[in-house]
Amino acid sequence: MPSRPRLVFLLLLLATPVQAAEIEHIPLNQRPGFPAELQAIVGPGCGMRLSGTIETGDLDRFPLENARVLCLDSPGGNLAEALRIAEYLQEQRIGTQLTEAAVCLSSCAVIFMAGTSVADDDYTFPLRIMHPTAQLGFHAPRLVPREGEYSAENVERAYTLALATLSGIIQILGQQRSDIVPPRVKPSLIARILDTPSDRIELVDTVDKAGRWGITVWPIANEPRHIATFEDIYRACINRLFWDLDLSSPEEIHILYHAWEDDLEFEWASILRVVVDEITGLECSFTMSRDSAAGDSISRADQGFFHAQGDYPGSRIDRFPPSTRLTDLD
Repeated sequence: MPSRPRLVFLLLLLATPVQAAEIEHIPLNQRPGFPAELQAIVGPGCGMRLSGTIETGDLDRFPLENARVLCLDSPGGNLAEALRIAEYLQEQRIGTQLTEAAVCLSSCAVIFMAGTSVADDDYTFPLRIMHPTAQLGFHAPRLVPREGEYSAENVERAYTLALATLSGIIQILGQQRSDIVPPRVKPSLIARILDTPSDRIELVDTVDKAGRWGITVWPIANEPRHIATFEDIYRACINRLFWDLDLSSPEEIHILYHAWEDDLEFEWASILRVVVDEITGLECSFTMSRDSAAGDSISRADQGFFHAQGDYPGSRIDRFPPSTRLTDLD
């Protein structure tokens, strides 16, 4: 009787034996914090931390009283267990965070992309906060059969298991769960994961990658503090329109025109329409005070009222050129 294949799926090449991940509760007064607009939704930041290599059974060691955000610092590990944790985060509506200089690669990155929070009982949104100095990286699953186990039957089993693993990634992270919330992982990222060999890492290291794949970068040290020019608005509009279509944003900005309109819902507000293409209907709208409509720049106070298609709470990077390195935002 042919021997049964002993297969290990890894998303990271490990050089030496490792211990299981460490999972710890973070006291309230030691949590790293969040952007102010997210504090009311998810509290003061991660209340759990997972560090080290992910191994079978890690989910079973999660604290019974779960925090609303999980911090990650892991080189990767067992993909099957990572998918269990990812599904758990979505079910329990737990966000994810990478703090300063944290490293989250391969199967850890799969967990990170499952970060979820809730605005109300009917609406959830992806909640994935990444520090500009953190490293977030993906690559294809690695199949490691034992020597001498290359029979046709074993290869077929391995192939079936590989397809089941990819199916799990798509089912947990790639499905669109509502009309207003896109998939947790966009098709372009799934394609990038599968196209990246297991001995390489695709890092999320630019504004374009983070924005296109729905990752909030925070804090941003050189964020505009007082005003935004119309050039900033145009840049934000172009970025958001392309990212919502799951496309890389172009470096050059091409806008047809912008126009101010009265906001019929709020007397204090005006709506700035930025039209990119009238034929296809590509345009953005930003709600802000009438004071900004009378000037040539947008006040810092009004920047919190921006409403671009597909915008997520806490996003800030849409005002930067897409090729900007995330480390340059620190």
